[in-house]
Order: sequence, then structure tokens, then C-alpha cells
Amino acid sequence: MGMSYMVGYGDHFPQRIHHRGSSLPSIKDHPQPIACKEGSVYFNSSSPNPNVLVGALVGGPGEDDVYNDDRADFRKSEPTLTSMHHLLVFWHTLWLIPILISTH
Repeated sequence: MGMSYMVGYGDHFPQRIHHRGSSLPSIKDHPQPIACKEGSVYFNSSSPNPNVLVGALVGGPGEDDVYNDDRADFRKSEPTLTSMHHLLVFWHTLWLIPILISTH
């Protein structure tokens, strides 16, 4: 499939993440306020999110190894801190290794 579950990374990444700010048009494109109920029009749209939340890590595929890029499927398409935790630990470790090596 070749899909990255990090938004904005690679050629094929989630386009319809479950994130209000990402799914609504920017104030530049839509300067009028968008009330809560008006936001459902954008939420229920099958169009990609107008604002790309670069770096967000979505939940990913389920037990069936399927990811449908569906904004309404929050378990798979919502960016969360818990899904990002392991990646942050990995990046921190990569950053820390040269420091530890140079001090010994």
C-alpha cells in the first residue's frame, strides 16, 4: 500500500483526518465565523482536509490492517499524543545518542 500514517510525509498520507481545525477552511479562504453545526458540512465532506496538519500521526489501520482514510472513523483517523509517543521517544533517542557518545 505504501501509505505513511504521518500527515504530510511521503507521497501517500492521510487526507481526511479527524481534526476540526484541519477539516475547516482557513480564515483566509472563509473569513466568516463557522458555528459548530455549520462545521458538520465540512466534516461530512468526502473532500480532503483543506488544511494539511503536517506531522500529525493518525491512529492507523485496525486489526484487519485496513485504513480507509475516513474522517468519521476517529479511531483510525484522529491524531493523538498516544500514537505519537513512540515516535517522539525514537526521535529523542536518535538525538541523544551522539551526545552520549561524545561525552564518553
